[in-house]
Order: sequence, then structure tokens, then C-alpha cells
Amino acid sequence: MVTLHEDLKWVSVASFGSGLEADLAVQRLEAEGIVAIARGNDTVGIFGPGFQGRTAQGVDVLVPSDAVSAARAVLDGTFEGDEGYFEDGES
Repeated sequence: MVTLHEDLKWVSVASFGSGLEADLAVQRLEAEGIVAIARGNDTVGIFGPGFQGRTAQGVDVLVPSDAVSAARAVLDGTFEGDEGYFEDGES
């Protein structure tokens, strides 16, 4: 369980088309010791609150500002060959 600290600045390091993909990225980051959260999969719709499929708005993965470089390095190795998941267009 991640405890959110109000004094931390959270930065989006990646955006995914589904909650499932974002949750996998969060788990990968946490396995490396990097605190991460997924935000944006709050659309309930007709499938209920646990829906993990594609969303029109996407789901962002956020990390504390001091972990951005490490998080991008981990995700780059995890999703090698995928393009377009970093917020600023880096891959």
C-alpha cells in the first residue's frame, strides 16, 4: 500500500491506454523500490469501477519528482519496443 505524502511533488512519467497496463507499470516500479501510483482510471461507465480495459482519457503513472529518471529507466527496459508512453515523448 502506498502512503501519499502531501509534501511530495508527483510527476507523470508515463501514460497508458488502459488501467491494466498502468497497474503493471506501477508494480514494475514498486518492484524496483520506486513509489508509484496510477491516476485517471476513475471512469465507472457501464462496466463498473473495476474495469481495466481501454479508456478514452488514458491512465497516468506518477512518481515523486526525485524518482523521475530512475522510473523512466525502469519503464524503458520494461516496455522496450513500445513507443509513446512517456509524457514528454521520450522513449
